[in-house]
Amino acid sequence: MSGYALAFLSFLVFLVQSSVMPFFFSGLHQPDLWLVVIVLATLIFDNKTAMTLALVGGLLTDLVTGNLFGLHLLPYLAIAALYLALGRKRYNRHWYISLFAMTLASLLYALLSWLVLLAAGSHVFSISYILYFVMSTTFMNGVAVLFLHRPLWAMKREGEPKW
Repeated sequence: MSGYALAFLSFLVFLVQSSVMPFFFSGLHQPDLWLVVIVLATLIFDNKTAMTLALVGGLLTDLVTGNLFGLHLLPYLAIAALYLALGRKRYNRHWYISLFAMTLASLLYALLSWLVLLAAGSHVFSISYILYFVMSTTFMNGVAVLFLHRPLWAMKREGEPKW
């Protein structure tokens, strides 16, 4: 992916996540588009592109939300590194594999963000948190991955340009 396409994708996801999504969803219950794009990028694009998206997405999300710094950055980078190390060779363009990867990543993100909050001294993990926040976010991320699967695959360069 070229640098311009990467910058455009980052700007577009940032704009939609921070400006458009809050109009359609409540503050807590909305899909995490950065996580969706990061998971799909680890399965589609090269390592540098996926880690760049994870870094940019984590930094921007932490800065915009104004919460604990690292609450999004650390889980995004860990999930990207894990998917790049373990799942890259097994991916084969089917939507259901993207959906499975996104479901697993959403649950892993909830666990990692809970560990970050626990390290910061907060205690938010409970059964009601899982039912109220984690399950709804996992479902909405799964729906979002179904919409973003094809457009992100269309951005992949399959070979060298023929210039």
